[in-house]
Amino acid sequence: MDVIRGQFIQNQHCFISNHCIVTFLLIGFGFISCTEIFISDSLLPENVKVVSTDYELYDRRSLVFSSEIDSWPEKFPSSLSGRKLYRFEDLNSKSGIVEGEYKIDHGRYIVIRLADDTLVKVPKEVFLVITDFTDANRDR
Repeated sequence: MDVIRGQFIQNQHCFISNHCIVTFLLIGFGFISCTEIFISDSLLPENVKVVSTDYELYDRRSLVFSSEIDSWPEKFPSSLSGRKLYRFEDLNSKSGIVEGEYKIDHGRYIVIRLADDTLVKVPKEVFLVITDFTDANRDR
């Protein structure tokens, strides 16, 4: 009888330890799936580039942000992660290079790399309003 009771206790211990492992795995996967994905302000995200057919491509074009405060609309540029909004005073006369059009946070943005390697996302609707191209061989 002692042998059967010993096997029962041993089997019960294995069941409890397996159950704990499965529980911890489920909690871990649940935590990972519920956390937000960190977006860097200096690295471009992969697989989100969009090529729009309704206007020409501006990739690799040099530009400068407009120096006219009246031309700045309600939708402000922001950092790639969205943690920082840029106002007129922050970007006035700063230059950069267009990296491309991206779909980020359910919106389309033109991503610009500034001279200090910071990435700025500008809403597609206001891109041409607040920027001026500085390419000598291309016109708007």
